[in-house]
Amino acid sequence: RRARSDARRSPHRSRRLAQAFRPEETELLQRIHHFIQLRWLAVIGVVITTCVVDQILRIGFPTGPAYGVALAIAAYNAIFMLWARRLAQGERAEVVTRARRFATLQITVDLLALTVLLHFTGGVENPFFLFFVFHVINASLLLPVRLTYAQATLAVVLFGSMAGLEYLGNLPHVELQGFLSAGLYRHGVYVMGVLSAFVVTLYVAAYMATSIVRELRHREAQIVALKDRVTTEAQQLEQANAKLVEVDRLKTYFLGMVSHDLKSPLV
Repeated sequence: RRARSDARRSPHRSRRLAQAFRPEETELLQRIHHFIQLRWLAVIGVVITTCVVDQILRIGFPTGPAYGVALAIAAYNAIFMLWARRLAQGERAEVVTRARRFATLQITVDLLALTVLLHFTGGVENPFFLFFVFHVINASLLLPVRLTYAQATLAVVLFGSMAGLEYLGNLPHVELQGFLSAGLYRHGVYVMGVLSAFVVTLYVAAYMATSIVRELRHREAQIVALKDRVTTEAQQLEQANAKLVEVDRLKTYFLGMVSHDLKSPLV
């Protein structure tokens, strides 16, 4: 019932946002709600992946922290969902600023949650560290270019710090028993290779995503400007047509008067 209710409200909310905000601002508000819905799928994915890896693939690691992280994600996502319902209230400039801060907070918390999850599931040995790329792409869709690169840098710092602390022994490492060779996280060449590939991939993804989004928004702005110009010209044509109709009416009236004034003397 809630899904049907949300589906019925969604078109009305989209039209209301489109009337009050510019296209890129409307997209920002809509994507915030969309990513909150996707986060529920992420929670389900963490739980299912943990069960499959532990029960079917028989890769040994403590599953409790993984389930705990999934529960924490669900908890803060519920808070975000309640927060987002009041996001579009207020003046336009205030709403946009608040929405960008809200999006920045969401992505930052997601990066922290992913880092904690990776630490308890193998650290640098876990191939799911590539999921950081998805958060950078999300940042490029929601935030300006400068903040997108700031989020990419935060991801590099978090993942690099975790890998470095585990390598130095300052942070306990969780082995994925039966997945990779033991002690691989202490292999300097492997760690440096993974971190180098991670940094390059993250910043290239940020550059490509922000470039595509910037070009799309530029084209969208051009379309909106063209639509406004066409609307203005259509109004001008409508006014000109109304004047022509009035002139034609006056012409008909004048010819009728002339015809009547000429017929009377002739008769």
